[in-house]
Amino acid sequence: VTDAVRSRLKSADKIGTHLSGGLDSSAISVLAARQLGEEGRSLHAYSFLDRQRNDVTFEDETDFVQSVLDQEGSIDWTPIRPSTGLFDPSAAVDADKMLQSDAEEPEAQVCARAEEQGVGLILSGWGGDEAATFNGRGSFAELLLRGHWRTLVVEISHLKRERQVSLPRILYGEILSYL
Repeated sequence: VTDAVRSRLKSADKIGTHLSGGLDSSAISVLAARQLGEEGRSLHAYSFLDRQRNDVTFEDETDFVQSVLDQEGSIDWTPIRPSTGLFDPSAAVDADKMLQSDAEEPEAQVCARAEEQGVGLILSGWGGDEAATFNGRGSFAELLLRGHWRTLVVEISHLKRERQVSLPRILYGEILSYL
């Protein structure tokens, strides 16, 4: 991870990170801040701090973000607060499919703020937990397309038994929807 971060720091003058307070984004932010500090450069970090709504309770990671900021005093931090009601992080989102972007969405706000600050690259740990323990989105469709049918049948059988869902639902949800 250290080498991966280091190799990316060379691609832009000003570097930013997503800093959610999770392990992945925190590790990337700390590594980038330290490596940039050795070069006399600073890191810009952006965090989504959700506004609470009466009907939804968001997990607040502000204390975790603050721990990173306290530890790495050189981070130039920018909190991003989504407009009330426009972004619901608990809604089902398929990160593998293109989504319409609205200027009020948190990620668009991060990009706009980064551009204002001259940040040319944003490192992110988003989905890092999925990289280590990948949830398999699209993997059944890939097995089908690559002709690994025996493995596909075995995996579908296990999934059917584990989730106790019908074969047509698995075929549509795990294969056809990705094709």
